[in-house]
Amino acid sequence: MKINKGPLCNNFFYLPYLKRNHVSEQKNASQKMIVFEMDDTLLRGRFIDACADKFVFDEELTRLRQTEKDPVVLIKSVGKLFQGLSEDQLLTVISRMTIIDEAAKVIKQLQKQGHIVGIISDSFQFAVDYIKKMLGADFAIGNRLEFAEGKVTGEITVPAYYYYQSNDSCDHNYCKSNALMYAGKSYNISPSETIAVGAVANDICMIQKAGVGIAFCTKDKELRMAADKTIDKLSFALLLDIERLVSETGKQPSGLKNKLNNFF
Repeated sequence: MKINKGPLCNNFFYLPYLKRNHVSEQKNASQKMIVFEMDDTLLRGRFIDACADKFVFDEELTRLRQTEKDPVVLIKSVGKLFQGLSEDQLLTVISRMTIIDEAAKVIKQLQKQGHIVGIISDSFQFAVDYIKKMLGADFAIGNRLEFAEGKVTGEITVPAYYYYQSNDSCDHNYCKSNALMYAGKSYNISPSETIAVGAVANDICMIQKAGVGIAFCTKDKELRMAADKTIDKLSFALLLDIERLVSETGKQPSGLKNKLNNFF
């Protein structure tokens, strides 16, 4: 389905705060946290690529992806490609992207079952906030693209919860699995009670850290090997039977390393 452009929420361009909406303070013993990547998972395509096509910086983006190996430097370098663009221009791009059919319905049903549903992405906070609002998810985590007077400054703030902490099992300096742990702690949900859904190689750490990792419509062989379950149809309906999904899957150490040089 196509996303309709809607009004901005008051904290649209600020770092997310995680809160309980439909969830009671007493945690249900069977409660899970289901986390989706936005790009190539909830969305058909990648937001950064759509912007590169629209604003004609696709060659520069390709060069950065091929040459920059440090993920944080890459993220900040990509941010500079957006300098001078207005928030309205970027919102027009995200509003015209296509969401996987029935994603909103699946998320609503998961919430009715008592689960937490969120988005963790390498993309920009304002973009994941927009998709969160359209789908009714509980939280969204992304990198903060800075604005001044309605235009991109070219600066990016990488939230602390993406960075390596001394108690993290992943040794990457920057990793979505660290953000997954942050979200789980915020909702008092252990890693074993999380389900992560992703589509590209840099989702591997998050997929492996979660209790159940799902590769979604991916051609990446390493991600398929790392995942506990693979979905090859453009549908999240499988997630609605959580108990069966958990019982049919189990962690199998793959020894794979997350590829950290192809973020956007």
